[in-house]
Formats: sequence, structure tokens, C-alpha cells
Amino acid sequence: MVRAHYAPRRMRTSRKFAACAALAAGVVVTAGPATASPLPTVAPKGSCKLVTVGEAGRILATPVGAGRQTKRTAQKTTSDRCVWAAKKKGTGGLEGQPLQLEIVVESGTTLAGAYNTAKSADPTKTDAVPGLGDDAFIKDLKLHVLVGDRVLSTALHNYRYPKPLTSEQIQQEEEDAARLALGRLSPS
Repeated sequence: MVRAHYAPRRMRTSRKFAACAALAAGVVVTAGPATASPLPTVAPKGSCKLVTVGEAGRILATPVGAGRQTKRTAQKTTSDRCVWAAKKKGTGGLEGQPLQLEIVVESGTTLAGAYNTAKSADPTKTDAVPGLGDDAFIKDLKLHVLVGDRVLSTALHNYRYPKPLTSEQIQQEEEDAARLALGRLSPS
């Protein structure tokens, strides 16, 4: 019977020791300087890391799969594209097609000129979008944001128009995606 009492007593002692060690570790951690600098944020690389799967799902209002990334370089312009698609085909979209969110980041020396040319090509179909990047416009229900020497574009694909989504709702979803992406876009 002595052994039966010995084991619990020994366990209580080890728990007390562990609790004291944890308390001491907590004191050490909280005893650091009160003005500790925040950890530097590292901007994600790749368009698929600009919006999380959960955020893409909230924008499309349906569960989505992981983003599919493609990169292309042509004529001194690099295009980094990511598309998130609804897990269920036809969800809010065209029959047999998944609703999609697309984000494209383009960079290159001639991109700012191309951006301005696209913006002024048909002013009746172009609407300025204030408060995003250096300049932003929406044309043909696709949002384009100039950020330094890069252009970030967002678009929804395979949706039914005007029901269940209106052009205003589509634009709002694209703006939400752009705000998230701009918050994580690394400096050029």
C-alpha cells in the first residue's frame, strides 16, 4: 500500500515543479522591454498568397479550393495570376462552371503607360475607383489598380448577371479582394 500512495504523491510533486517552471517562464517572457519593436512583416510572394482560401470563400460567398497560380513573362512584362474556384460547380455561377475569383499582378517597365492607355481607351465604359493604390478604375466589370510600377487586377468569373449579382455587388467584391491583396503586396 505504501507504493500506491507514493505514486500519486510523486506525480503531485512533478506537477508542482512543472507549474513553477511554467510560471517562471511566463515571468521571464513578460519581463521583456515594454517597447519591444513589432516583428517585421514579410510580404508574401506570389499572387495566391495575397488572399487566403477563407477570404476568397467569403468574397465568393461559397467554399473555395486552393488558388491555382500561373506565371508568364512576355515582352518585358511579368504576369502572376491566381484563380480560386468554388468547390461546387454552378454555385452562384453559370451552369456547370464554378464561380471564380481572379487576382493578377503584372509588373514591367512599360506597364504604367499600358495602364493609362487602357483607362483612357473608352472613357464611357471606365469608372474611377478612389482610395485604391495610386490610381484605380473598373472597366467591363474588371478592377485594375496601379501600384507603383505594377498593376493589380481583380475579377469575378462565371457568375450570372444581373441576377443573383448586380454590377455594384460584383464591383464591391472585386474592391474587397483588391484591398486584401494590396495590404499584402510587397513593395516593388
